[in-house]
Amino acid sequence: MWLVLYKAVPAIAVYSVDTLPRNVVEQMGEQSFTLIKKIALDPSELPAEQQAKVQAHFKNMLNKLSLDQSVYRLSFYKSDSFGANAFALPHGRIVVTDDLANLLADKPNALKAVLLHEMGHVVHQHSVRITAQSAASTIVLAVVFGDLEGVAEVALGTGASFAQQGFSRDMEREADTFALTQLELLGYSSNDFADAIEALQESHTSENKHLEKVNNLLEYLSSHPSAQERIDNARK
Repeated sequence: MWLVLYKAVPAIAVYSVDTLPRNVVEQMGEQSFTLIKKIALDPSELPAEQQAKVQAHFKNMLNKLSLDQSVYRLSFYKSDSFGANAFALPHGRIVVTDDLANLLADKPNALKAVLLHEMGHVVHQHSVRITAQSAASTIVLAVVFGDLEGVAEVALGTGASFAQQGFSRDMEREADTFALTQLELLGYSSNDFADAIEALQESHTSENKHLEKVNNLLEYLSSHPSAQERIDNARK
């Protein structure tokens, strides 16, 4: 069972994401996005000028990296649940919260580093892989233990599973590596990434003092490698 769930299923997931039609990934992403918006996102209160400036940086990086602007889309939302955060959805939409944009307002290159990290999740199809692994694991367990009625529910609801899953540490390191590599390619410094993680660490440390009032839906830092490990890696 361990070999199936922790070796075979991830391997199948990696293979399966390359066979999924684009319209299926788009549907998964929109389903997840709709659910997350309903639960945890409110319209952004960032000034239009501030949004436009970040959008311009985002599109400029996409152009220089030859990434499809019809796939990679940037959105801003206010969120009491997420605090200062950004996350990528399966179909390429990247969400930046108002708190994160304001936190890094005076460190534009650090915000670019965060955006590149989220692009890395999309490039490596982490959202689709984690969803495929979750669905496949559930189906395997349902078949083994005879709960075949649950298979249909999984098949119908896999698009929303992203809202309940964190990326693995290996996936986070892979996205970090993508960000650090592209920062160098674009002429920035890996220290920009370290600055972003340090700012996020300080922000979340402050938020953790009020955990009884905060419902951090995706538990952003829980699935990540330690902040200090990521900072040290970037500084090196």
